[in-house]
Amino acid sequence: MRLGAIHLRNKDIKKELIDRAQFIFWAAGGAMGDGGAFEIVTDDGRAYYCNCVYGDADPDLILEACPLIRDDAQDSGLWEGWVFHYLGGGNFLLFRKEYEEKYNELLGDEFEYGKWHDIALTLCRKPGVDYDDDDIITDEDEEGPGSDTVFVAWADEGVPGNGGLAGELDDDSEDGVMFLSFGEGVGIESFYPVSSLMDTEGWLHQDLGNGRHIIVNTKYADKFLKISKRRELLKWLATSKN
Repeated sequence: MRLGAIHLRNKDIKKELIDRAQFIFWAAGGAMGDGGAFEIVTDDGRAYYCNCVYGDADPDLILEACPLIRDDAQDSGLWEGWVFHYLGGGNFLLFRKEYEEKYNELLGDEFEYGKWHDIALTLCRKPGVDYDDDDIITDEDEEGPGSDTVFVAWADEGVPGNGGLAGELDDDSEDGVMFLSFGEGVGIESFYPVSSLMDTEGWLHQDLGNGRHIIVNTKYADKFLKISKRRELLKWLATSKN
């Protein structure tokens, strides 16, 4: 996930928001870089991000709210008024045609995959607005796991095979573990302040070694022990892939 982006949760993926997009980036599941990523920059200069493959976003909700990224979008005439750039390695970008001249001017000979986001913010941000680029922003103000969270498990960045991944399960979840990718250079603390929970009453922390951890809500300790995916999760956390 990109620093300074607002985390799009499924409940926030609405057509009304996507319709305000000036820049739309998406990546195939096996793309170079952040596979499965979906990001928009809106008319107020704010970036919104989720991951439809390795994160918690429902791809069907994305496609419903943003038909511009459907496979048949171009043939259906949906790209009228938009400029499409293939960024290489399974990464794609659309932006409104009104930005084309200035975008190309700012891009110059730079590597577009690594530059488009900065250009989009430059073109869409409003003067006098305080934009916070130091933190990942969520609509929950980074309060971390809620009272209905059964557990959060994660592997530190750099751990072979699954570093930079976390799994969460809520009490009302029907889909099992929700995996999040917090990406290169962004630690678990950017999603959850887990360090403050490790010694907090009501949460049990287990260090599984080799950079893998799990914290369990004691309210749901019995349920956690019965979760069918627990063995799979702990195996995922405890096994290095070389």
